[in-house]
Amino acid sequence: MHHPHLSDSDSYPRLPNPRSYTVLGTGALGGFYGACLQQAGLDVHFLLHRDYEHVRQNGLIIESIDGDFRLPVVKAYASVERIPACDVVLLALKTGVDPSDWTV
Repeated sequence: MHHPHLSDSDSYPRLPNPRSYTVLGTGALGGFYGACLQQAGLDVHFLLHRDYEHVRQNGLIIESIDGDFRLPVVKAYASVERIPACDVVLLALKTGVDPSDWTV
C-alpha cells in the first residue's frame, strides 16, 4: 500500500505544513524524536551542552529497534540564545532533573 506522503526513499511521512522545532534536552529521547522529525524533512534545532562539539562535527547517530540511522548535519547549538524562534519546543528531561538547574 502506498502512503500519500511517503516516497520510496523516505522512512517517515512528510508533513504537509512544516513547522520549525527546537529540542531542549538532546539526549536519548530528545535526540531520537528530534532526529526523526529532521529525517521527515522538518526544520529542527538541537540544544546540546556536553556533546555540542561532537554533534556539530559528526552529526547525530540514532540506534533504534526500528532501524539505525545517521544525520551527518544537524543544527546544533550550545546556547539557547543562539537558537532562532521556532513553532514547537520539545522538552526532554531526565527523570529527577530539577528544572531550576536549566538556564533557559
